[in-house]
Amino acid sequence: MKIEVKIRLLNYSNVEILSKALEPDNLNINSYESNVSCENKQDFLECTISGNNVMKIKSLFNDLMINIDVILKALDAVHKP
Repeated sequence: MKIEVKIRLLNYSNVEILSKALEPDNLNINSYESNVSCENKQDFLECTISGNNVMKIKSLFNDLMINIDVILKALDAVHKP
């Protein structure tokens, strides 16, 4: 069974910065037999997690959400006066 989860971050002005910050997530994790990739699609960021194991996909999803949250908070802190 193949599972694929897509996440889109819409209406965010720093998509390119976020995409570059998430580049380490764009890898194939052999021990997880899963794939995580994030792409800058001009107007939005699209991240895809795919694999065969539901629990591993869930774990990668949680990791990705934490990474995105930390990056967004850091960018907000930098842009605050």
